[in-house]
Amino acid sequence: MLNITRTVSEKVLLLCCCENENEIEFNEKAVYLYGLELILNNVIKMGFYMLISIVLGKTIESLIIFASFAAIRIFACGWHARTDFGCFAACGCMWGISLLCSEYCRVFQNTETIVIVIILNSLLVLFSPSDNDCDTMKILEVLKLKMSSILVLNLLLGISFFQNTHWKNCILVPVLIECITIIPIGGKRKWKEKR
Repeated sequence: MLNITRTVSEKVLLLCCCENENEIEFNEKAVYLYGLELILNNVIKMGFYMLISIVLGKTIESLIIFASFAAIRIFACGWHARTDFGCFAACGCMWGISLLCSEYCRVFQNTETIVIVIILNSLLVLFSPSDNDCDTMKILEVLKLKMSSILVLNLLLGISFFQNTHWKNCILVPVLIECITIIPIGGKRKWKEKR
């Protein structure tokens, strides 16, 4: 899939940005190309998952699952797969587990939700943001992302508190999976203070 998205991205970049008056520098071209590849990869992945969701009759559940996951992921960051296929498979596993839990698990009743609130907030306080790029961040940027992730988490948890178990699981399971991905493997901190 990477070769297809690279080829399409190069052609789009040539069509949109490389006329005589809109010539971009070589360094900028690499950035634009990478951005287009990411967008195209994500559109293809989401299209695939949403097509399966439509076939399964789980479109609304899938939208809630991906929105909940993305809302936390934006601020808390988390584990990244090494390959495009790894990312596709990990995202598919998160989506599949979340769908199965929303349908068949009755785990998150209100008392369990309170315990989950404490655990997830603790994980975010201790480990977010956790990303490959976080070692170049200043401490204020890290704190801003940390506070934003905690705010979004508690907003999602508040919404889920008033839902039945089916919808609660659609919100909480992907959030729980995302919070697990921020735990540093091997005890290594992913960010440090930059002066």
